Amino acid sequence: MRRGGVLRLGVALACLGGGPACGGPGASPATDGAPDRVVVVAQPYLTYGALWLAETEGLFERRGLDVELMRMAGTEPAVPLLVRGDVDVLTAHPAPGLLNAILRGARVRMVAAAGGEGIGGCSYLAVLARPGLLPHIEPADSRSGEGSRSSSAPAAVSRVSVNRQAVMRYVADRILARRGLDLDDLHIVDVPPAARIEALRTGAIDATLAGEPFLTRTLTAGAGEVWSTLDEALPGSRLSFLFFGPRLLDADRDVGERFLAAYLEALDQLAAGKTPRNRDRLAQAIEEDAEVLGQACWPFADADGRPEPDMLMDFQTWAVERGLLDEIVPLERLWDDSLLTRAHAILDGQAGGG
Repeated sequence: MRRGGVLRLGVALACLGGGPACGGPGASPATDGAPDRVVVVAQPYLTYGALWLAETEGLFERRGLDVELMRMAGTEPAVPLLVRGDVDVLTAHPAPGLLNAILRGARVRMVAAAGGEGIGGCSYLAVLARPGLLPHIEPADSRSGEGSRSSSAPAAVSRVSVNRQAVMRYVADRILARRGLDLDDLHIVDVPPAARIEALRTGAIDATLAGEPFLTRTLTAGAGEVWSTLDEALPGSRLSFLFFGPRLLDADRDVGERFLAAYLEALDQLAAGKTPRNRDRLAQAIEEDAEVLGQACWPFADADGRPEPDMLMDFQTWAVERGLLDEIVPLERLWDDSLLTRAHAILDGQAGGG
């Protein structure tokens, strides 16, 4: 298994032409006892920590897999790769482009959940207000609960920085609605993540949607204050998932089952929380400062690995209303539970000595 052989965005985009370096013939079943190759497009985010941990801990290798991780910051460029079978696995939010592809017959399915509630009850995604703004928009004794809305909030908050991804817009809309604001009525400012701390400090933006570890870095710098969180607006939500393409869903299902078994083992290891080993392994894998990770809220799905259907339906309704999605994808067309069920059985068999 190649260590440190993580492909970057330029190589991943070059894969749109196909070829062995990106899946294609190179991702065919192994022969002569060689490990089965699996090509994964993965975002280097804490949300997908179990995937990166499984790679750094050698869990895939122990399952007879040679997993190639290709880093790509966004989902949309990778959708054609997955649909065509040039890559086998995509880590992603349920992006409209991906859901529309499924509606049009693409052999792609969601097979496991990734990010979930923060370990220990923390929140890994929140709307941060610029310093000094909260006292002007919300009384100190009413900053939580469904009724905590202020008539001054719409007037005081006008410039908000939110990632362009549809799921992030959905989350921001649901969070801000609890504070009497409609995202469609605000001026959405496209501020790069690296510049948002300074934009909050200077008042160039009034608020931003922040996920970990950016959330921790912003709070530590004193550049923002938590206004409202994901867990307040959408408790128990899982926003990120693993999607399989046609090869692992059909011809090489056993490879997909072993891949998910390794993933579940990593989820179980992460259930121990911020152990020094977990922290250091993740810091190495996603290229983040270990000290920052030690302070951050870790967003991981429980060891079951299954999605939360209500949030998926709510997001799709929101996306259809805004013309981002052609129609709602029924859960039975979106989610394939059979591979995850088999992966659990593999692990249960090992635990029972079978």
